[in-house]
Parts: sequence; structure tokens; C-alpha cells
Amino acid sequence: MYHDAEVEGRDQAENSRWGFAPTLALGLDSSTRLILGYYHLEQDNVPDYGLPTTQGRLLVEVDRSNWYGFAHLNREESLASIGTMRVEHDVNDALSVRSQFRYAENDLWSVVTPPRNADPLTDTVSRNPNVRDSINTLAINQTDVTLAFDTGAWQHTVVTGFEVSRELYRTRAYLPAVPAPADSLSNPDPHTPYAPAFVGNGSTDNTGDTLAAYAFDTIRLGGHWQVTGGVRWDRFDVSSESVSALGVSTVLDTRDTMTSWRAGLVYKPRENGSIYLVSGTSFNPSAKPG
Repeated sequence: MYHDAEVEGRDQAENSRWGFAPTLALGLDSSTRLILGYYHLEQDNVPDYGLPTTQGRLLVEVDRSNWYGFAHLNREESLASIGTMRVEHDVNDALSVRSQFRYAENDLWSVVTPPRNADPLTDTVSRNPNVRDSINTLAINQTDVTLAFDTGAWQHTVVTGFEVSRELYRTRAYLPAVPAPADSLSNPDPHTPYAPAFVGNGSTDNTGDTLAAYAFDTIRLGGHWQVTGGVRWDRFDVSSESVSALGVSTVLDTRDTMTSWRAGLVYKPRENGSIYLVSGTSFNPSAKPG
């Protein structure tokens, strides 16, 4: 995949990306299968932070094409890579095992210049570029066992398993040591000479660990009805360290533990259609300690 485009009606702004996503499957006609997948996407953009406003409103004197950044500085470069490996094994017609491992990494480096403090009376707008450098990685494994069996006239399909993961997020922020010169509000110059040194403006390092176990049963009651039910237990641990621009460090740790459930009733008037009623609980643990 390749994509390259400018932004209609906006000077300088453009987006460019390319990527590929191959998949390889081995042993599809056997009891043991291996599926390998990889996803790769790179972007190299010139970010657009739009037009300045006063009191939350756009200025009618400003042309829509005006761009208030620095053409030689402003960039947004990102990289996403995801590798996946899945192993499946059929022990027999009633029992199968599946284990899936995934590693993902997302990198972002950007220099952006949002226009601020627009003043129509002096025809000026301030613009201070800021830098963000971040990396986000995730390693996760999910393993489950599927078992089919009957209890009288009821046909059961039970899926039980566990999940374990670790996610790391690191970000660094920077500001120019020397403020950028103001620009013309009505006729901005994206090629203004300006080559600042950037100094640290804080950092954050987060680690999130997940451990989960679950079980789910689908019971077929004849040809048209199904009853489903399951339970999942999660533990989510977060460790965070933030360092301010002045070098003050703050360390926080949290743990969330929750059991959630789901139950449902399904009616299948036809093989390719379902009418269902489902109830359940869920939770969204926060990765922001405190």
C-alpha cells in the first residue's frame, strides 16, 4: 500500500504513507497449523494545526490556505509494526488448543507548531514549535482450549483459557530554547529562518501488566435455541513515572482486579440468522495512576 496526498486548500500540509501486511499459513490440511502474520506501516507527514482563533471563532480576515508552521521543521513520522504467530492443534474431534502471541511497536516523532495568540490589530500570531518523541510496545499471549461434549440432549462447546500481556509507553517532550519569531496573521511565511535548539520539557514512562483467565460455554438446545454464559477474571497492574520539566519525579502504582460475566439466549430461526438477548458486565481499567 502506498498513499501520498496533499490537503485540499491548505498550503504545505501533506500526508505520505506506505505499508504491507503479509500472512503465511502452514499445515492448513493437518491437525497442527501455524499462521504467521506481519503488519508494517510508515508515515511521513507535514502536520496541519489549522487556523488561529480568537474567543473560539475563526477570523474572517484569514485565508483558509494560510499555514503557520515552519516548513523546514514541522514533521510527523510514525512507524507501526505488528508481528503475530498463532499455533492451533486439534487433539481430536472434540478437543483443540490454540495459542497466539503478538508483539507490536508504535513509534511517533513529531514537531508541530500550533498558531496561538492571534491579534488582528497588529496582524501577528505567535508560533512555538514543540517536539514529541514516544514509543509504545505491547507483548501479549492468549492461549485457550476448546472442548465439545454432550450432557444428555444438550451440546456444549466450552472455551477456557488465559491471557498475559505487558505494555510499555514512553514519551519525551521538548520545547525550543529560544522562542520562535511571530508571524504575519494575514500573510504567514513558512520559510522564516529559525533553527532552535530543543530542551527537555518532561517525560513519562508507563508499564501495564495484564493477567486474565476466562471460561465460556455455548449450549445448543435442539436446532433453534442456544444458551451462552461465561466469566472472566482480570488483574491490571500499572507503574508510572513522570518527570517534570524541572526534574521532579513522581512515581505511582495501581492495581485493578475485576470479575466480569456474560449470559445470553439465542434463537436461530434459520441457519444463517440469529435473534439474541445478551446481558453482561465489563470494566475499563485506567492506565493513569492516582
